[in-house]
Amino acid sequence: MATPPPAVSPASSPPPPPSAPASSSPPSAPASSPPPPNSTSPPPSSSPPPSSPATPSAPPPSSPSLTPPPGSPPSTPSPPPPPSSTTSTPTTPSTTTPSTQTTKSPPPPPSSSSSSSSSGSVSVPVIAGIAVAAALILVFVSVLCICCRKKKRRREDSGRYQGQLRPPPPPSYPDK
Repeated sequence: MATPPPAVSPASSPPPPPSAPASSSPPSAPASSPPPPNSTSPPPSSSPPPSSPATPSAPPPSSPSLTPPPGSPPSTPSPPPPPSSTTSTPTTPSTTTPSTQTTKSPPPPPSSSSSSSSSGSVSVPVIAGIAVAAALILVFVSVLCICCRKKKRRREDSGRYQGQLRPPPPPSYPDK
């Protein structure tokens, strides 16, 4: 049990580096040092005062939000990135998900692949067999019904003739 948690930590480490390169694309934004205004820019009340001088900086706030991940490891901006990363793709959930996926992923795909392959190749013959069997059963039942009807007719007819297959000869009347 102690082994899975350490495995989860290394799995969670790779996701931050990929996000760091993506946000490292705008390295000029960290140099402009608007990370503090970025922290203030999300609240609407903080934005109005610096908006007049920071009007040119207003567009960059979105860029600084991408830049804080690289700058976040060294200083305070690290708290904001977790919420941002949680919003877009939570790092913490990713950590939980990789451990779950890593553990669960290997077993299900083979089972699914085996099931899919087996089901796919077997399902067609099985379905065909079931269809043929159903058709044969319907034919058999219909034949039985027909036979039963004939027997009923025979019985009814035999009852009319008092158990004889042929009708009795017409009664003979003496000649007058």
